[in-house]
Amino acid sequence: MIYQVIIFSAFILLSAAQLGALVNCPTQDCNSCDSFTGFLWQSGGSGQCQIVDCSSGSFPKQNLSDQFCGSCSSNAHYANQNGTQCIQIQQSCSSNSNLTDNICSLCNSQTPYASSDQTKCINSTASCSSTSGWTDSNCILCNPQKPFASLSGFSCVDSSISCSSSSGWSDADCAKCSPSSPYSNQLKTNCVASTQTCSSASNWTDYNCNLCNPSKPYAATDKNSCVASTISCSSVNGWNDSNCQLCSPSAPYSNIYQTGCVNSSIKCVGRDSTKANQVWTDNDCVQCYAAGYKASKDGYQCVDCNATTGMNNSQCALCNGTGQGANQYANSQGVCVAVNCDQQSGWVDSDCATCNQATPFASQNGSSCNTTTNSQILIIFIFIKFIFLLL
Repeated sequence: MIYQVIIFSAFILLSAAQLGALVNCPTQDCNSCDSFTGFLWQSGGSGQCQIVDCSSGSFPKQNLSDQFCGSCSSNAHYANQNGTQCIQIQQSCSSNSNLTDNICSLCNSQTPYASSDQTKCINSTASCSSTSGWTDSNCILCNPQKPFASLSGFSCVDSSISCSSSSGWSDADCAKCSPSSPYSNQLKTNCVASTQTCSSASNWTDYNCNLCNPSKPYAATDKNSCVASTISCSSVNGWNDSNCQLCSPSAPYSNIYQTGCVNSSIKCVGRDSTKANQVWTDNDCVQCYAAGYKASKDGYQCVDCNATTGMNNSQCALCNGTGQGANQYANSQGVCVAVNCDQQSGWVDSDCATCNQATPFASQNGSSCNTTTNSQILIIFIFIKFIFLLL
C-alpha cells in the first residue's frame, strides 16, 4: 500500500512539472547551457537539452539567454539584448545577418534599425530603407561605404565630402550629391547645372559662365574663357573699349558706332586726331567705320567714299583719284562727277546738267550755266523789245 502511494505521488509530481522544449546548447553537454537558480537542464537526446521544469521557480528577469527562452517560453524563443525578457522574433538578437528593423527594435529599443547590409542594429533616427529625409549621421550609421546624404536627402552617396559642404567641391562629388547639378563651380563652393564642366577650355556660353563664375558672367568672343565684361560678348550695341579688351583682346577697340570691336591701331571713339599719334589712317578708317572709308590727307577725319551725296571736291578726289575721267569733282548735290563744276569757262549743256540740274543750259559764251537755252533768251529779249515799241 505504501509503495502504491509513493508511485502515485511521483506520478502527480511528474504530471505537474512543466517540461521545457528541446534547444541547442553551446556544446552537446547540457552543463554548457546558462544556469538559473531553481531550474535544471537535462538531456533530451540528439545532442539537445531542455529545462526539467519551467515552473520550478520564478521566471528570471535578467541575464536571460536564447537557450532558456527557447526552452521555457512557448512563443518568444529569443532573449533581448539586455537579457530582461524573451521576445517573439525570427532569429537571435546575436545574429549578424538578415536583421530587420522589427528584430532590431525588439532586441534593443536603443538600436531600433537594421543597417543597410542587415548585419547589425544601429541607433539611426530613421530606417535604413528610407527613401527620403536622409542625414549624414544616419547615412554613416546605415552604410559606412556611403557616409553622406545627397542634397535631395533621397539617398546616401559615397562622395568624398558632405553634400552640405560650402567648399572643396569636385565634379565627381557634385555628380553624386546632386545629379541635376553635376559640376562644381570654378570657386569649388557649390554645384551647378551647367552643360559642361567649369574647368572647360572651350565652347563657353553666357549661360554656363554665369553659373560657373558669376563674377565673369559672359563667354569671350572665341568661347575659350569667361570674362567680367558689362555686356555679353555677342552684343550688337553698347560696346566700349574696356569690354572689347575683355571679350576680344585681338580686337581691343569699339568701332565708332559702338556696335562691335575692331583691330584698329588706337581707339576709335574719343580719338584726338589733332595729336600726331592719333591721326587717322586708311586702315583705321576701315576698321573704325566701314569698308570704303579713307583718311583725309591731313589725317583729321575719315571720308565715306560710299556716300552718294554731301561730298566736296577734295573728298571726291581723295576717293576717286585725279586721273583723266575720274569722278574727282563734287556737283551741287555733293555727288562725285567727272566735270569741274567750279570752272569759269568752257561750259556746255551736258556739263551744266551734270553739275546742277536746275541750270542745265550753257550760256552762249560758255561762261556760265542757265535755267533756259540761248534761243529762249533771244525770244524773250525780242518780245520785251516789241512791247517797248508799242508803248
